[in-house]
Amino acid sequence: MCCAYGQRLGQSFGVPSPATLLATPVRHAVFAMTDIRRNVPMQAPSAPLPRDRSYLIAVNLKPLQEHEIWLNGESVSGGPLSEGAVIATDLQQDPVFFVAGPSHLIWFHVPMELLSIDERAESCALYCATGKAIDDPFVGVLARTMQSLLTCGHRPSQTLVDHLFLALRGHLLDTYATTPTEQARGNNRGLMPWQHRRTTTLIMENLTTGVSLQVMADACQLAPSTFLRAFRNTFGETPHQWLIGKRIDRALDLMTDRCISLADIALSVGFSDQSHFTRAFAGRMGVSPGAWRSASAGSSIALAE
Repeated sequence: MCCAYGQRLGQSFGVPSPATLLATPVRHAVFAMTDIRRNVPMQAPSAPLPRDRSYLIAVNLKPLQEHEIWLNGESVSGGPLSEGAVIATDLQQDPVFFVAGPSHLIWFHVPMELLSIDERAESCALYCATGKAIDDPFVGVLARTMQSLLTCGHRPSQTLVDHLFLALRGHLLDTYATTPTEQARGNNRGLMPWQHRRTTTLIMENLTTGVSLQVMADACQLAPSTFLRAFRNTFGETPHQWLIGKRIDRALDLMTDRCISLADIALSVGFSDQSHFTRAFAGRMGVSPGAWRSASAGSSIALAE
């Protein structure tokens, strides 16, 4: 069967004989990386690709002013595309691509049968295969590393190529994979590992100012109500409650320094004033900040003696 990589993928974009790396590190299924460069704009969307049980993952290496992607005939993303952006699509959804202007993209062909822990396990689906751009520096580094092998002036080691594809496979499984069983759970599903990391990073980076539900939901490519449900299933509390807990954790660290007033600590960790801090602290810890600090100081003195 003709698959969506190498010359066949190049034909779809009007690029004859693109540079390609192939590997069969597990189960005789073909991993492929195809380097597609165009020096002139596309005059029309890409030609239809063979429909098979594989993912096509693009890494954009050159900023684009305009792009558009269709799945099953419906437009799912468009507009500018930044350098390093990663887009995953399911070849069973008949993806079609259009990019305006000169372009350079690395395309990974990943068979679904390779996305399982062992031969007896059910294959995982990639939760990110929506056709929308995501930020994944690891995939970007792999793409640039493998692209450099095509221009190094000599035939790359097949062992090295195999291991790079295995690194991609491991990353996809660890970061984006969900099993059919998990998908069937529907509303009981928690955040995926990549969504978990993205959410906690957003909250911790905006600990003092806070971050809106919409921003977190957009970062996880979920509707706000779906994100809120998944967050609760993962953490057992709402994002705001989790944020308050992290602010109090930081306050506890600062309260060991008795030179810092409670009012200053309250403001530095994101509470509007000391009164707000006291209510939140007592609700979590069962005692006021002043009582906790006094008890903590007494314990320290006893230990020192």
